[in-house]
Amino acid sequence: MAIYHLVVSDLHSSSAFALIPPHVLQRPYSNKPKNWTERKFEAFNAARETSSQLWHSYMSIVRKLPPVNYIYVLGDTVEGGRCSELIMQNTDSQTDVSIATLMPIVKRCPRAKWYGVSGTPRHVTNDDNRELDDETYDKLSYECNVAGVESHVLFGEFGGLVWRLSHFVARSGTPYSKQTPVSKELIANTLKTAMHVEHDADVVLFGHTHYCVSSGFPMSKKRGYTCPALKARGESYGRKFNDFYDVGLLMFKQEREGAPLQEFPFKIPVAYKMPKLYRG
Repeated sequence: MAIYHLVVSDLHSSSAFALIPPHVLQRPYSNKPKNWTERKFEAFNAARETSSQLWHSYMSIVRKLPPVNYIYVLGDTVEGGRCSELIMQNTDSQTDVSIATLMPIVKRCPRAKWYGVSGTPRHVTNDDNRELDDETYDKLSYECNVAGVESHVLFGEFGGLVWRLSHFVARSGTPYSKQTPVSKELIANTLKTAMHVEHDADVVLFGHTHYCVSSGFPMSKKRGYTCPALKARGESYGRKFNDFYDVGLLMFKQEREGAPLQEFPFKIPVAYKMPKLYRG
């Protein structure tokens, strides 16, 4: 019987550019505010426009999912209170939104085992040092089988393969070197295995980058992936990185226990504005 693995990463719930359930957003304002709430008004309008596009595509993907066996959440489930472009500052509300975002997958895959790791401290560490990703996983455990959570790195044997899950990996701003940080991590895992400080991983997964690439060494059967986000490119991200950006989910299929992985990327189309073309 086939075995399915689903990867979810970087929800950034409560960002104006995140994937947000439609019922979470308030009804549109009738008049534009004239005071300090103007920025929040603009964030809500951006969120409505973005969410209406993303949510429809997200649900169309969820409805097509097979009976998934394992689901991996790679951190940054919320945007946190220290960032701009927020639709809500309250971090408890942010974790509630992230749960509402994941619930369609929970309902579609009721027998799946969930595993999670924490994300970037800037997003998921509160001012009183609470781990917001951990709070999300705690709330999620009331809805589904959260079988394992770790702060930084999680190792597990799933489908006859050893998986290494973590959030952070270095980004690359050049298209031709995006696989390089992943390759470095695969080599690092090989060295740490020889030093008896890590398990020898067959599959290494990362979030954080908001783009999806893969790297590997076929003769050693090692593969590494950075995974897409469930957040559209916001203004602050767009100013920093003007290159690839992937929104969606990543799924793997095995024909049997221990079999090689087949990759199934589910890309959510996001409209990008082309740069202006000047003609002489």
